[in-house]
Amino acid sequence: MSAHPDDLVFSAFSALLDRSSSKIGLIFFNVSSSTRWGPVPRGWLNLPQLAISGLRILEDKFALGNLGVKSVHFHNADSKASKRYEMKMNAVRIFPFPQLPARVYTPLGLGGHPDHISVRNVAVYLWRNFQKRPRLIFYEDLPYAFLLQNRGQEERKCFEELERELGKNLQTEYSPLAPKELARKLRYMRLYFSQMNSSSLSQFAQYARLVGRECGMEYAERFVSVASR
Repeated sequence: MSAHPDDLVFSAFSALLDRSSSKIGLIFFNVSSSTRWGPVPRGWLNLPQLAISGLRILEDKFALGNLGVKSVHFHNADSKASKRYEMKMNAVRIFPFPQLPARVYTPLGLGGHPDHISVRNVAVYLWRNFQKRPRLIFYEDLPYAFLLQNRGQEERKCFEELERELGKNLQTEYSPLAPKELARKLRYMRLYFSQMNSSSLSQFAQYARLVGRECGMEYAERFVSVASR
């Protein structure tokens, strides 16, 4: 589950590489208000916004499709594009899952982006209401995680918020990325050319190395999961 096109590739690429089971990506906010070149200008019948939104969805479907992930895009306006911000949950509440998922990945909410928090809330809602609860796994919100000056404080805030809902049973885990897998991730990130500045790729690589050092690997991604009882 992701707030915007590109979140899954940027933040949970190691999970997308797992070919042992089928995967569905649910992407919630696809009416976009910005690009890497700046805000989308206002235009006749909002055509510029419709064009960039369509481009972002195509980028996402191409990238996820090549990774073997079926993608479903719910056409909600992102928080910057909509003056009256409202999360529409009905679509996902009745979403016809082909089978109960074994794992649900969702944003951790680092940086407090309202779209990411909304998707996290939907994931927790679904997790609570599944007849058989899947593993609930929160991925770090990149690039916010490495751009935050007070990441430790933000992490504690996220943990406190989640512990109030889920109990004190959260654990940090790591998913290693081999050098070839990291290089592949960076190649896929380039596919999101409406958002990704090539000069930012080195920051993602440096952060993957930093996270890898925490778990004794060369590169890695960090997740937070609800521990099994």
